[in-house]
Amino acid sequence: MKRRAVIVERAAHRRLRIVDALRAEYQVDAIEMLDGFVRTVRAIRPEIVLIGVGRRVQQSTRAAHQIKTDGTQPPLVGMMDWDGRLRDPVSKARDAMADGVFLGAPSSEELQRFVVALGEQEDVVIMGERPSSPWKRFLGR
Repeated sequence: MKRRAVIVERAAHRRLRIVDALRAEYQVDAIEMLDGFVRTVRAIRPEIVLIGVGRRVQQSTRAAHQIKTDGTQPPLVGMMDWDGRLRDPVSKARDAMADGVFLGAPSSEELQRFVVALGEQEDVVIMGERPSSPWKRFLGR
């Protein structure tokens, strides 16, 4: 039987990317919005929850904290910071009680390694590289 994972991500292309990378090892449930996610997590009882960090950083960190403090056996929680919105990912992850943060857009292999590292390490796992600023990409610098 496959282990369970829940993906909380607003952007459909990002949800699909994560589902595609993890579906060989996990039974993946994808949620589009953070509204009502706790009920879904309680019902599914996944081993891993990955939360996309969007424009509302506080909403994502609050969601991670809520999942980690809800219930007796909390799942591993990873935050996906696609656009480099977390200025200090280690302290934000600790404040949110998240087990790790992935910076940037992961490949399938990087995402699989990140999920494995969440369960193996006791400290906050930080993987990936902070993406360059959109203005630098736009201006070609």
